[in-house]
Amino acid sequence: MKLPTILSAILVAASSVSGIALKVGAPSTAPGIVEKTYIINFPPGTDGTGAVKDYFKSLNVNYTERVSINTNLGSFVSVNVPGTFDQNAHLPGVPGAISFSNVRELKRPELQALTSNEPPQLELIHSITGVNDARNYLGLTGKGVKVAVIDTGVYYLHPALGGGFGPGFKVANGYDFVGDNWHYTNPPQPDNDPLDNCSEESHGTHVAGIVAGDARNITDPSWAPTFAFSGAAPEATIYAYRVFSCSGSASNDIITAAILRAAADGADIISLSLGGGPSYADEPQAIAASLVSQAGHFVISAAGNDGAAGPFVTGNPSNARSGLSIASFDNVATPAPYVTVDGVKSAYSLGSLSTVKFTEGQLLDVVVNNLLADVNNVQDDGVKPLVANVKGKAALIRFGNDALGGSQVRCGSAYAAGATACILYSVDDTLGGIYGSPNIPSLLITNSAAKALIADVTAGKPAQVIVSQKQFLNPIPTAGTLSSFSSPGLDNELWFKPDLGGIGGQVYSTISPHAAKASGLKENYAVYSGTSMATPYVSGVGALILQAQGKIQLSEFRARLQNTASLKPVYGTNVTHNPSYQGAGLVNAFTAASIKTLVVPSAIALNDTVNLKTVSFTITNKYKFSQNYYLNNNPAATVNAVLPGDDFTQDYTTTTFTGSTPASLQFSGDDGYGSPAWDFKLVRVPAGKSVTVSFKVTPPETDPSLYAVYGGYISIVNDYDDNVITVPYAGVSGDWKNRPVWSRKSPSLGQKWLSQLVPSYKSTSTGLYKDLSFTPLAANSVINGTVGAFALAIPAITSRFATIKVEFQGLDLSELKKLGITGNSAYVNLYDLVNGGAAAGYFPLLQRTTFSNGQSVSANTVYGWDGTAVLPDLQTVVQLPAGSYKVIFSALKNFGDVNKAADFDVLTTPVFNLVY
Repeated sequence: MKLPTILSAILVAASSVSGIALKVGAPSTAPGIVEKTYIINFPPGTDGTGAVKDYFKSLNVNYTERVSINTNLGSFVSVNVPGTFDQNAHLPGVPGAISFSNVRELKRPELQALTSNEPPQLELIHSITGVNDARNYLGLTGKGVKVAVIDTGVYYLHPALGGGFGPGFKVANGYDFVGDNWHYTNPPQPDNDPLDNCSEESHGTHVAGIVAGDARNITDPSWAPTFAFSGAAPEATIYAYRVFSCSGSASNDIITAAILRAAADGADIISLSLGGGPSYADEPQAIAASLVSQAGHFVISAAGNDGAAGPFVTGNPSNARSGLSIASFDNVATPAPYVTVDGVKSAYSLGSLSTVKFTEGQLLDVVVNNLLADVNNVQDDGVKPLVANVKGKAALIRFGNDALGGSQVRCGSAYAAGATACILYSVDDTLGGIYGSPNIPSLLITNSAAKALIADVTAGKPAQVIVSQKQFLNPIPTAGTLSSFSSPGLDNELWFKPDLGGIGGQVYSTISPHAAKASGLKENYAVYSGTSMATPYVSGVGALILQAQGKIQLSEFRARLQNTASLKPVYGTNVTHNPSYQGAGLVNAFTAASIKTLVVPSAIALNDTVNLKTVSFTITNKYKFSQNYYLNNNPAATVNAVLPGDDFTQDYTTTTFTGSTPASLQFSGDDGYGSPAWDFKLVRVPAGKSVTVSFKVTPPETDPSLYAVYGGYISIVNDYDDNVITVPYAGVSGDWKNRPVWSRKSPSLGQKWLSQLVPSYKSTSTGLYKDLSFTPLAANSVINGTVGAFALAIPAITSRFATIKVEFQGLDLSELKKLGITGNSAYVNLYDLVNGGAAAGYFPLLQRTTFSNGQSVSANTVYGWDGTAVLPDLQTVVQLPAGSYKVIFSALKNFGDVNKAADFDVLTTPVFNLVY
């Protein structure tokens, strides 16, 4: 059956029950893989270009070289091979090569916010991270330290970034790996100039400003910022490496090359505000990050912005074992425009569609549409025609459920009723952007401000609002706590990630003139949010540490950052946040640069219950006298990301944190006072010496099938200084290896995802289905390839390798052989009916899904199947003959060996009869 016909039939069936239009797209390869493109690795110091050239010539195969690099830390060549090419048969034969892998796409970093005129106050952002103290008391500015920024390039002509490029300038070195017009599937167009004045977000320029920008003394009005600011290390030197073109994605071969090049150029710190993909540490860019970090070029990478997807989603290269993965914490305050109600100032958001503007100090007489809307939690206030007489006045409307009617609808009602202004108020004191009405001025105010207006009306007083475009210092309610978008760990092998955090929520920094114009900003500065911002902040702090301490080992660098980080609670509670979310905590520059007690390892991954062992750490006393150290256990919140009776990993809306079921800890030996130790211990360490301490953790008493992530912090204090050293630990309760990969039972999948596509369904289990009722397939059911069938392939967790195969159940294999199928099975050919496109049932890495799309974690999808299969070349699609078949979903378990059948999670459909 031909593709257009079968998909038309499937879409007709889908349209009868689905409220969302399903899509048809051209066939594609596995998600994230750059088709027919490979990285071939050689021993460090080996020039692989010649070996690759001679080898492909001997095969009589044409290829295109993308990038090659040869350093004393790593060497590889990436190539594109058009046409039919069996990578598994040929690439292992390249002389001198030690391994090969697929080239993968890495998407452009997604910013969580873009605003102007809401920058954080300089003193506040640096005061909660110890940067101000490091400057004022230690004289640290990052001078002499080289920080590489691997990103979209840098607009180094910005005066806050030195105004030039090359020796003697702030941006002293760098390279453009890609050029202005590069697409990640094509050969790059490198040059020696990393300037970016073409990207619309100016991501790399913003990042560079957070590391080392300095706009405190700029007087030129075309460059002067609204608020003077400086980066964390304003005298550090920037090396800029461009791996993204003006638009679009990058690829892991380019990023890996940039990491190796930055190390070869002598960068002390390598900052990467990018990443994504499955949470494993053996992707090429993560391997390179570990190699160069171990050699003294410390790699600091963004954990990612997939916090909405729930745990286990830190991206690469931040999962590098020897690299640092950075979480994001929210800033303290931002100057913001304000309204005044009864003499009290509060922030507001202006409607972006409003062509009619408020004048400075404009006084608005307010009429409340529904005085009881807030008390009664009315969600649709203003969606229908207004009940109050608002003619000639400002209408106050509760902005409830956006799905029932957005700001345009509600302010449209105000305009239709003759209001001269539309004032929406939020259900709490958080503010977001609104569209409003194009016909009257529109704004969104806080719930507190609205309550004051409602109280005035109730008391018989005039309800009035004064609108100002000036700014006041508006506290951020979530100040100093983990940003909601920050990607949690642990990684998929339960290593400790993220490592620590920096300020990434609402950070003011430099952008290019092109980006400012594209975004409609009046200055070459902007406020962005993301772990992309937290990462350069920690990189800047790293520069302060290296200025203070000089060349140090990786273990000491990590310890200084992690031992001294500040622990933060789960927002709205007094329970310490889980280490898999905040890592060691929020960076503390002053203590990190000056501490004289170090604990290594500085974070401890406990693995799962099956692999739980006694672990140890070493305390080193760098004082010139002996010290008594007092050790205590401080449990943190336990994360429950799997619900009872549900095997799918939950997102942020249903993941819960509890302090009532902590892990317990017992130190080995006595407590220092002659009694057996429990969760307290006294250790005496001589001057300049080290002492090792062992302990064992007992996981919390939770259902092991829920795979709770638990953890805590060992606090260490001494008699001499006020510093509190902490060592985070984290693990998973249960048998992680035997957690099923394929989702089989998940009520939440139906409630939060499938019901949005198909209102009536019988099952959400991974499997094959005859129709969109998703009724489980009965044995010997008939699947009509002409009509089409449906499949759900839902990974509850990420897997290193997975396949979906269709297996013939008959004895006569002659028809299959004619099609090019070896044996009795082939990869199933699936059509993605939600996103478009098609893919073979072959997944070199299978990323877990979630309920709605994130930056690196995609939503689940519904597949269509028309009886076709894909040959081992992963390109040739064949129509299977009618007969008896079953579909086999197979995925490698956590910690599994790909060569052991028992290490796969296998789900098999009942035998069915394929007809046409």
